[in-house]
Formats: sequence, structure tokens, C-alpha cells
Amino acid sequence: MSLFAVPIGRTTSPPGDPVPVTQTLYRTLDHRYVIRTCLTVGTDPAQDACDVMIYSDEAALREALSAGSDGLDQALLAARGDEQRDRA
Repeated sequence: MSLFAVPIGRTTSPPGDPVPVTQTLYRTLDHRYVIRTCLTVGTDPAQDACDVMIYSDEAALREALSAGSDGLDQALLAARGDEQRDRA
């Protein structure tokens, strides 16, 4: 698997959220998808807590995102769709 990835979507939690969340969707050169989720826990970005999930293909990504009811996940799916249209 390639460690290089291209960002194709990004979403953040609403303003005023007590623990702001940012999610970024990436596509790797070998066509896998990566979601990086970061929680902002302080004023220093070095204190952010981040998690990375890797999905083998688009079907696995969609299955994972559709399982949750998180609006951020749905926004990433929408961003993915926008990216698909831009490539066409």
C-alpha cells in the first residue's frame, strides 16, 4: 500500500462544538481510501488527537460511513461524490 494520498474531501463539526472534529478523506495511489479524524483538544495543534482508518476500496468506505449516523461521515460521502463528478 502506498503511503502517499491525495485529499479529496474535508468536513468539520459545527461552530461552537465543545470538542471540534475535522475529518479529511484521502485516496491513495493504489486506490484505497483513508479517513483522518482529528479532535481539537486545546489551542495547540500538537495536542490534537487524530485517528486514521484505511479502507480497501470504495465499497468498504461506503459501508463504514453508512453504518454511522454522524453528519460528518455523510459530508465525506458527499465530498467523495463531488470529487467523482469533477474527474468526469
